[in-house]
Amino acid sequence: AGGRILCGRSERSAPASFACCGPDSGVQQLRRSWYMYMFQIPRLPERWLAVNDYERIGLILRDTAAHPEAFPPDVLRHYRTAAGRPGALRGGLNYYRAAASAAMQAARRDSPTIDKVLNALGVKPAKGENVAAQTIWDAISAPSLLIWGEKDRALGKELTTDMDGLFSGPFELVYLPDCAHWVQQECPQEVNRIMLGFLERYPPTSGAVGT
Repeated sequence: AGGRILCGRSERSAPASFACCGPDSGVQQLRRSWYMYMFQIPRLPERWLAVNDYERIGLILRDTAAHPEAFPPDVLRHYRTAAGRPGALRGGLNYYRAAASAAMQAARRDSPTIDKVLNALGVKPAKGENVAAQTIWDAISAPSLLIWGEKDRALGKELTTDMDGLFSGPFELVYLPDCAHWVQQECPQEVNRIMLGFLERYPPTSGAVGT
């Protein structure tokens, strides 16, 4: 079977990457994840990011990088153009909306106090959502590689601790001390070397390698 290569994403709540806004993520990580909650507002984030020909898309990429030179204007133009395609921006934001919704559901289930506060604020469970239900994910059996930039301003390194229980197959975790969130763009040669080594150790025999 093929393996999984993840670059700068949390797998703590595998297979969904909901750890950064979950109830066990800690105060510091919740502060880092402020944007995920801002993205819950309907329509406004789409308008905010689209201002001045999607200029903020480029600023977010450049300003959260440990190596902003990895995102010169001509490169950022491609990201801004992609964000402006019909449905592209809303599709990306919906990922964060789903992640925060799952975290909120877990918080309601685990804390009656949080459930009461959210109800008092008028934040009701989504239609068809079973707050009492708990999803139990199977451990990941495919060989998996997680590449993590230690200078990531959005996801703290602490999210990668005690992850072994999420995997029943081989799991490798590699830290890049001089990279932030965008490891592929900031440290391409090192990332390529790590990925090629992983693929040599675990060559795919069927299907595609997950990314």
